[in-house]
Amino acid sequence: MLKKIVASVMAVLLTFGGVVPAATCADDGAGNAKIIGDMNGDKVVNTYDLIMLRQLIDSKEYIYGFAAYDENNMNMDLDNDGCISSKDADGLSDFLMGKPVSFAVRIGSQPLGKDMNIEAAEGRETDEKFSEPYMDFGMELFRRSAAENKSKNVLVSPVSVMTALAMTANGANGETLAEMEKVLGGELKMEDINEYLSYFDRRVTGAKYSTLNIANSIWFNANRNYDLKEEFLSTDMRYYNAPLYKVLFDMAAMQDVNNWVMKNTKGMIKKVFEDADEPLFEELAMCLINTLYFHGDWAKEYESTYKADFTDVNGNKKSVDFLGGDEHYYYETDSYTGFRKNYSGNEFSFVGILPNEGTDINEFIAGLDAEELLKTISKPIVPTPENEFTVIARMPEFKNEFSIKMKDMLSDMGMPSAFDEGSADFSGMTDEAKLYIDEVLHKTAIELNKNGTSAAAVTVIMTKENAAIMQPEKKIYVDMNRPFVYMIIDNNTSLPLFIGAVTEVNQG
Repeated sequence: MLKKIVASVMAVLLTFGGVVPAATCADDGAGNAKIIGDMNGDKVVNTYDLIMLRQLIDSKEYIYGFAAYDENNMNMDLDNDGCISSKDADGLSDFLMGKPVSFAVRIGSQPLGKDMNIEAAEGRETDEKFSEPYMDFGMELFRRSAAENKSKNVLVSPVSVMTALAMTANGANGETLAEMEKVLGGELKMEDINEYLSYFDRRVTGAKYSTLNIANSIWFNANRNYDLKEEFLSTDMRYYNAPLYKVLFDMAAMQDVNNWVMKNTKGMIKKVFEDADEPLFEELAMCLINTLYFHGDWAKEYESTYKADFTDVNGNKKSVDFLGGDEHYYYETDSYTGFRKNYSGNEFSFVGILPNEGTDINEFIAGLDAEELLKTISKPIVPTPENEFTVIARMPEFKNEFSIKMKDMLSDMGMPSAFDEGSADFSGMTDEAKLYIDEVLHKTAIELNKNGTSAAAVTVIMTKENAAIMQPEKKIYVDMNRPFVYMIIDNNTSLPLFIGAVTEVNQG
């Protein structure tokens, strides 16, 4: 039985940032809204709809009672350009084949109720009141994820998980709300957390030279005989641009969710639910989903790769493709050295952290202090006329996928009530059903090579009902030829979007 999830590809009660606009469905003449992409009106988007759409476009005549370019057929205007054409058919074909597509409307799902015209919040600029609890939360997720997956490659996205949980917390009350506020923001209340997160999400997605997309959505099971509270929905729309979709939770809807995730992660995360999950999916009352996609080209590109040995966590050596070059930003503490490499536009950076020789990577991660780490990465050491040096850094190309269920972790971090069927209080969502979080699923993926880095995360929250100083002219070497920790950070705040560890190199 699925447990309510709060996740980062976590399926979260709500999804945050950069959401696909709610589609406007045409009326079928009987007062019923038609599902976008459903040509024959059987409430499922499949190949039959594509065949009929192509026939419609080719003939421009009445086909099975539908007239070409008739206003009642405008639910087939998938690119929202005011007409039905081969572009719509080609897009529907890509959608059915599981390819990423970009439309102004959401295929296959019907928005719940009327479009909500809600002005986006301006938010509150990042300061220590937000950055410190954010870093604490992110490092705790990373440490616990690494502890559950000792000696394995790990990658989490704090911003994805926090956003998904915040959307969910906007429907919590009582002890459940108090616990979630403490875990997410320390002394901050939800109104403060919403303001900070909204500003942070919107600012980082406004980058000019790198791509950072954040998307959120709420999926509500149409089998439920109750509605969600308008205040809850409007809050998540205002701060996280999260539309609500009402759909029967069946195999078709599950595929719809998977396609939404794949589209918003540019194909890096292809699905969150497997076919075998259908019985579990059907039991859910709601999914809140957040996706995060990042792509950045290096500001200073690597010209080529070369072969060198990487010693994995078990002491085994493997010849892999390495990247190497001179870097400007350097880190040094008693326990590690590292470097920072900017992406194009200098809005985001890759940070590599190499534990001292002989350090156990698992013990190193367990001992990382969030406050010290944020202070260190926010103030890299740079060359000066009095202290000239060159950082020669090298690291392997790598790619990795990671998945983790966070229910137990988040409960231990201080929010057990949200997962308890008896004590969870999400009365801010509805008074007509007793909801709780069944599970929080987080999935991530990354690929780093000589051109740059692509990374993605999804968090799904599933809910159910109750049933040192260097010498001048010195060359400093940071050779990441053994297990290391890394981050992708926002240069404006030094806050990490992703935190990971490489214990073995995968390049296939």
